[in-house]
Amino acid sequence: MVIGDVVLALVLGVLFAALIGAVFGVRGGTAGFLMLFLLFFLFAWAGGLWIGPLGPAFLGVYWLPGFVVALLIFLLIGALSYHRPVSTREAQAEIEARQTAEKVFGALIWLVILGLILAIVVAYLT
Repeated sequence: MVIGDVVLALVLGVLFAALIGAVFGVRGGTAGFLMLFLLFFLFAWAGGLWIGPLGPAFLGVYWLPGFVVALLIFLLIGALSYHRPVSTREAQAEIEARQTAEKVFGALIWLVILGLILAIVVAYLT
């Protein structure tokens, strides 16, 4: 069961990271893609464990809960994606705001990753 959960989460992680990279573009190159993959992978894995079994089982693993959670995270990231500023002043303000936000969100993302790992461990222990 653990192997099926991990394989499903890997497939969903690659699928949604590639999709968001194709649709919105990935800043940061390979490191940005790997961070997106890690987030989608962990959210799909944790969501699949904590949400009750829904939909058809494939090789003993219910894929719909992990897919729904990964889709919701995809939509959230898409809604918060960067838009092009209209003027030079707005562009400069956007650059300054982005530098501050990157520091804050960098720490926040690592806290989310740690929380997801903890949720996965707790789900297997209970």
